[in-house]
Order: sequence, then structure tokens, then C-alpha cells
Amino acid sequence: MAATTQTKFLLTLTGLLAIVGYYQLNQYNALASQLETMPQKCEARASDLLKNRAAPAIHQTINLHSKAQPKAIRKPTKISSDNPAHSSTEEISKEQPKLQRFDESLEDIARRKYRFLLAKLDLSPAEKEHLLQLLIQREGVSLALRDAELFSDELNLDPNKVTDLQWDLNILDEKIADILDDSDNGERYALLKDSEHEQEEFNQYTLGVSGLFPLEQPQQETVLMSRLKHKQTFETALTEAGFNLEYPLSKAQQQSLLENLEQAAYRYKESFLDDVRPHLDHSNFPMDQYTMLENYTKTEFNQLVNNLREKVESRGVY
Repeated sequence: MAATTQTKFLLTLTGLLAIVGYYQLNQYNALASQLETMPQKCEARASDLLKNRAAPAIHQTINLHSKAQPKAIRKPTKISSDNPAHSSTEEISKEQPKLQRFDESLEDIARRKYRFLLAKLDLSPAEKEHLLQLLIQREGVSLALRDAELFSDELNLDPNKVTDLQWDLNILDEKIADILDDSDNGERYALLKDSEHEQEEFNQYTLGVSGLFPLEQPQQETVLMSRLKHKQTFETALTEAGFNLEYPLSKAQQQSLLENLEQAAYRYKESFLDDVRPHLDHSNFPMDQYTMLENYTKTEFNQLVNNLREKVESRGVY
């Protein structure tokens, strides 16, 4: 029995070391590539941001998408699934996950982020391309909004900049929703559009295990979309618990809130793992797809709980 336990432990340790080694090698190669072009990219990014301080581009975008104007996008006509036409966006479903890069173009970001949406659409190549262009526009506005929220003082931005960008984002969401007129694709888009953090974690796990237990495309999609669905439930629980408020708490209130948040995070984690287990190999504990995901997820959620605790404690106690 002791020998069996030691063997399982050594197998688990060997597998984890292999995954860590493979991931670190990927990270090293990606970082080396980014560092070569980082000075030029930083200068270009800073230049673009400084130009945007006084540039009318964002107001031009608002005019183009003003609610007072009639919508220029009509809902696409569905085509038969036997249509032999194929566009480049259909190849997205065959790609392996890609980590974020410093030198990504907006199109790179959109194709990476929405690949499970683009691969599902029953649209003509022209209609898919039109949707892709809207997604690319949305990612550009989303990045500009993030910069405006984080660096408005440094860039001396107009106080209305954030409001204008948020308006642009809402207009683009409406246009995209007009195209995604069926509930499944509409829901898929709603889950993916603000999923940068979850996709980064998902990509790290998937690439980390690819050398030993590669996930097939349907498995990748199941893992990511299930994570995002349960994230939505978790965020609702946070709101209902008062997590996003900022006023100080009594000691008893703080303790109660922390307990509620930990319970919500535990339900989030367990519901997600229960959901994906039937879709992953779990026949060779501790060296299988599911066990590796379970271990990775536990580490992620320990960090999540720590972050939640820090934010609650930062509100202070009266």
C-alpha cells in the first residue's frame, strides 16, 4: 500500500513538473519575442494615446453610431449548413488556444477571444466578415475605455471621455446583437465579451496540459463556456452580498460578508468542476485531464478568495 501511494505521488509530481516545464518554455519564448519589439510598441502606444487627447476620432465614432440615425445593418439571412462556402473565420475552430501578446493587433485579439463564437455561426462568408469587423471595432473601443479609466489624469482627458467610450461600446453591442439574433449565439457573445481574465487562465491550463493530455476542440469549448456561465452566477451572488459597496463594516458584518463570499466561490468552483467532469478523461487518477484541471482550478480559486478577502478588508472596520 505504501509503495502504491509513493508511486501515485511520484507520477503526480512528474506530471505536474512536466506541465510546469512546458508552460514555462512557452512563456519564455513568448516573452523573448515580445521583448524584441517592446520599445517600438511602447512608443507607438504612447504616441497613439497622446494623439487621442485632442483627436475627434471618438466623437466621429459616436456620430456614426448615433441612435438618432437609422440602423444600417440588417439581420443576415441564414444559409443552409450544407453550403460549401468556407471563410477564414471557420478555421478559427481548428486553432489551439493562444496566449495574449503585447504586439497583438485588434484583429488578433478578436479572433482569439471570439473563436468559439465565430466557429458556430451559420452565416455567409461576407456576413461573418462583417461581424468580425464589428468585433474588432468593439475590442478597440474596449481597450480605449480601459486606458481612459486607468490613465485619465495622466493623459489629461476630457471628463466626458469615459462616458463617450461607454456609449460607443453600447452601440456596438447593439449592432452585434442585431446580427446574433438567435438566443444561443447571443448568450455566447454575452459570456465572451468580458472574459479576458478567464480566457487567459483557460489558455494557460490548456497549453500546459497539451503535451501530455491535449484537449480536443469540443472539450476546450465546454471547459471555457462552462466556466463563464458559472462566473455569471458567481458575480450575481457577489452583487447580492454587497461585495461592490465601499462603506466600512462592523466586525460582525465583515465576518459575515467574508463567509458568504467564500461560500459563493466554493459553489462556483464545485459547480464548474462538476459540469466539465463528464467531458474530460478522468480514468487515470492522478494523471488525467480532469485531475489536472481540478488541481489548476483549486489554485486559481484560492487566489480568487484571497483577492476577495483583501478587497473586503480594505473597506475598514468601524
